[in-house]
Order: sequence, then C-alpha cells, then structure tokens
Amino acid sequence: MISFPEEEDYRELAAQRLQAYKQYKKSPAPDRGICEMCGSAFTQKLGEEAPEGSIQCFSYIKSDPTLPRAACYLCAFDLSLVRKDVTGSGVSVTLWITSKVELELEDRVLDMIKRAEASFLNPRYLASMVSPRKDLGLPLPEGLKLPLSKKALEPESTTGEEAYFFRTPFGSFLRLRRFRKKDFSIKNQHALYAPLYDLLNMLGFNSCITNDLEFRYGLFGENRISSIQSYHDAISVLLLAKTFPGEKRNPHCIAANIIGAQPSVAIAKATEPSRKTKKEGLLLTQEQLAFFMKALMKANRPVVKGGLITMGELLHEAAFFARNIPVYCVEPEDRKEFWGNLTKHKATKAILAPLNEMMRGRDLDVAKSKFLSQLSVKVGKEEREGLDDFVKGSSEILEKYFELRQSSFSDFLKAKNALMNAIFAFTRYKDLEKVLNA
Repeated sequence: MISFPEEEDYRELAAQRLQAYKQYKKSPAPDRGICEMCGSAFTQKLGEEAPEGSIQCFSYIKSDPTLPRAACYLCAFDLSLVRKDVTGSGVSVTLWITSKVELELEDRVLDMIKRAEASFLNPRYLASMVSPRKDLGLPLPEGLKLPLSKKALEPESTTGEEAYFFRTPFGSFLRLRRFRKKDFSIKNQHALYAPLYDLLNMLGFNSCITNDLEFRYGLFGENRISSIQSYHDAISVLLLAKTFPGEKRNPHCIAANIIGAQPSVAIAKATEPSRKTKKEGLLLTQEQLAFFMKALMKANRPVVKGGLITMGELLHEAAFFARNIPVYCVEPEDRKEFWGNLTKHKATKAILAPLNEMMRGRDLDVAKSKFLSQLSVKVGKEEREGLDDFVKGSSEILEKYFELRQSSFSDFLKAKNALMNAIFAFTRYKDLEKVLNA
C-alpha cells in the first residue's frame, strides 16, 4: 500500500474489472478469474486434488457447474492437504471451527459432533432425545434436545469413522464423513448437517460445514443465521426423515421439502403411520413425536404466503379444537363410541363442515351457521361455562380462514388440510397439547 500510485483512474479500473468479470462468466478460464474460496486475483486451475467432474455446483461467479473453479495457490495447497487421503471418486464433508477464545470445550464438542453425525446419517435408528446440557455437558439452553441412535448413546461410543482432525492458527479442522460422488447431494447434506451447524454456532463458535471441493463459508454456502428457531426447524426435518423406508434416497432433503411445501403431509406422516411404516418399525417414539410437534411450533414456519397463518398458530388452533370438539360437538351418549372408534372424520367433522362451505364459495355467515349446527344439543351444566368461549374462539378462526379463502384458494386448501391433520393428531394423542405450553 505504501508504494501504491497516488493518482489512479479508479473508474477505469472498475470498468476493466467489470469487463473481465463478464468475459469470465461467458468463458471461464481458471487462470484469469478470481479464487472462489478467498477472492485472490492470482489463480490457477485445480489439479489432481479436484479432478474433472468433481465440481458439484455453479456459483455467483461461475455459471457452468461442469467447469473447474479458479483457485489461488494457497487455497489449492489447502485443498491438497484436505483431500490427501480422498480418491478422485470421493467427496468428504469438512468442518472448520474458529473461535475468539480458546476451545476449552474441545473434547466435549468433538464427542458431540461424532455422536450427532453418526446418528443423523441414518435417521431410521434415532432412538432417544438427549439434553446437550445435562447429558453432554455443553452450555446450551435447558429445553434443547438432540436425537441420537442407541449406539451413539453408549457412554464410550466409538460410533462413526475416526475424524480427520488438526488445528491451525485460524481454528480447528475436521473431516467428518466421506461419500461416493454419485451418492453425494448438496441439498441432502445441507438438511442433514443443519442441526449440528446450529448447535456449534449457538455455542459461540464460527462454523463452516461444506464439502471439500466447494464453499468455504456457512452451511454448504448458506450464511445461515443460527438460533433456537432454526435449530428446531432442522430437528423437525431430521425426525420426519426417520419415517421414510431405508431404500429411500436423500430422505433429509425430501423431509425438508415436505415440511416446507406440504405441512399436512408432514403432520400426517409423523402421527398417522402407514402399514409399511409400522411394519418396518419406522415409528416416532412418544418422546420424539412430542418433540416433533414442539419443533414445528418453535420453528413457526409460515404455512401460507404472507404469514397470515403460521405453523405455531395452526397447532394452537388445532389443540383448541381437539380439546373442545369432543365436549361440545358430540352428544353424551355418543362419546363412548366416539373415543372407542376414533376416526379423522369424527375428530374434525365439526370444523370441516364450515370450511367446506367456504371452499364451495359460500359466505362467512353460511359457514358460521354450519358450524353452529354441529354443536351438541345436550350440554351439561358444568360444561356450559366454556361453550361461549369455544363458539367465540371458533368464530375468530373461521373469519381468518374466510379471509384466506378470499385471497388464495390454494393457500386456503393447504392450511385447511394441515389443520385437519393436526386436529386429529391432538385428539388422538391427548398429551401432545402439553408440549405447546412447555
């Protein structure tokens, strides 16, 4: 900087760099680009450490995923160290941890990483929910739970392959897991490692989880903001992935897509297992199911565009209906048969009827009248006190759904189906409502 010219036409320099960038986008030449890992202008083509066909993604700089990336000499050297034991047909997932203070928890953190990763890789074998604070000795919030497999729960667990680990002046490096290139999916690994990434960042570390040939920041290139909310969102994906058969490829990615796009399917799959799911033992335990519903509520994803209805609100409304419909919409003499042969139709009929009127394009008054017609004729004296609150609360919820019906039929249908499945879940599993207030 001392010898930098005092007078320079920076506008001309910027124009030249823009033209070079445009040219690089059209026909990338590794020796004329910038390092896509650190930004250095002195670059080369990657050699044996990144053979042809090993690049997985496009980037903001290079739009063709099949062409080799530009890398500076130092990043190429780093990559050669990271991949020194990896064949050309393999990809390894790596973890960088940096901290402004000494890693006093290093042994406990490394133990947690190995146990968590081995459990997450095959969610079918997730067995119990453990507290990172109580069971693993990590300074994390009290109510946080981590799903682990039986093998990972063993006191002296040696689960998973030995991590390739070394320390540098810039932090600690771990090579977590090797994958065959044809079995590697960025989207699936993103969903798989999201809970671990959030845990590490909530401990105060700056973490980077990536495959060794691609990004050098965040979670596989995403600058993810880790929080209690994002962690619960990631855990809900992991628990839903447990319900998929073993032959299903990329279960974490599929589970993430289902929770985001089809919340009704996510709730049904977790709470209404199919015959095949039961046969293969892919059921969530009671503890896991309770935490799954809690995770959905804490993550509070928007169910529809604009956030008019969020998952947290929907679950509270479903619990409200599940608590009141058997009391105010089922005649006393029919309640034994109601509970003895419980079906989704019986559990949701009282609210499904007015929502169906809305679906047919009827007015709000017609829908409310339909709801009132579902109320029980014989309501005991001790039960009448809550009837007005039930009618008032139901009316407010119906008004919200009517507003949604007016703005978007597809969003209305999406929210309605999710609500029906959630009502049945809370009716079927009475203890689930407790997790909403925990």
